Amino acid sequence: MLAMFGGSGLIAPGAALLGMSQQLVPGPALQAAGIPVVFGLTLAFMVSNAALQYGAARLAVSTTAIVMLTEILFASVSSAALGAAQFNSRILLGGSLIVLAAVLAAMAPSTPGQSGAKLH
Repeated sequence: MLAMFGGSGLIAPGAALLGMSQQLVPGPALQAAGIPVVFGLTLAFMVSNAALQYGAARLAVSTTAIVMLTEILFASVSSAALGAAQFNSRILLGGSLIVLAAVLAAMAPSTPGQSGAKLH
């Protein structure tokens, strides 16, 4: 879990600061009133990631795989809905294959002891 928080909390801002210092990306136009919003979104991001890690450690591997793979699908759909991306046949085919793989993995018969869930 430390690697995930380190990556999201240190590497991403570091890359943004490096890009801004090299004039590769523009700095955000942030007013003082927007700073609480930034901290609120940061806190929400960290809590949601912690909840995902907590839940994923306690679910069966097949269930966790479906949750993690459908995250890609929801990210693609939301980026298209927000106008940041456009759907084409390649995107739809890739998303369909990801969902199909997750469903097939979840439906595969498992042997006893392969559930992956921790018993507490």
